[in-house]
Amino acid sequence: MWAVLEAYAPDLARGALTTIVLALSGGAVALATALPLGICLTSRHRGVRWAARCWVELFRGVSALVLLFFCFYVLPLFAIPLTAFQAATIGLGVNIGAYGADVVRGAIESVPKGQMEASVALSMPPGMALRRIILPQALVMMLPSLATLQVILLKATALASLIAVTELTAEANRIALVDGHRDTLYLMILLIYFALSFIFSGMFRVAESHLSRRLHVHRVNA
Repeated sequence: MWAVLEAYAPDLARGALTTIVLALSGGAVALATALPLGICLTSRHRGVRWAARCWVELFRGVSALVLLFFCFYVLPLFAIPLTAFQAATIGLGVNIGAYGADVVRGAIESVPKGQMEASVALSMPPGMALRRIILPQALVMMLPSLATLQVILLKATALASLIAVTELTAEANRIALVDGHRDTLYLMILLIYFALSFIFSGMFRVAESHLSRRLHVHRVNA
């Protein structure tokens, strides 16, 4: 096992780095998708809520792998060429973002209604109240669920190997085809995925603790 690790450590490290970058970029797309959708799901306007709900149900109901294939093979037919990495980032990000939208909606609705009523009493515009009062408190509440979605996205990056992104799983498969040692290689990448998931979860826990202290918000455990 150690001989295999020593021989192929640079290749696995390169694949792990691609996995990390893909998880982070996909997470950014997911957050950029989830926040506006989650806010729209709490809108007072039925049409806005309906449009957001249709988007969420569509991209939550479609397989992440199908989304990757669509972005990589179909979008270029409409003059939207994407590299394999870009297609994986968008496909995974949009899929996870659809799940994150309901997380954002739930967190916003969990903020006590008195907070918004107080902002109205202070003649604060609704947009400013949402940005400066509601969202900071909701962010603390949604972080644990967002951490779970980020870990799911991290593990889903393995699907990107099917559209020729040379991430961790793709590197392990390539090495296994050339040199065998499948048992050792897959045990190693299993441990790497576990370590990366643990690190990502820890980062979110630190962020939640920091924001809770800074904003004096305490998440209520069910």
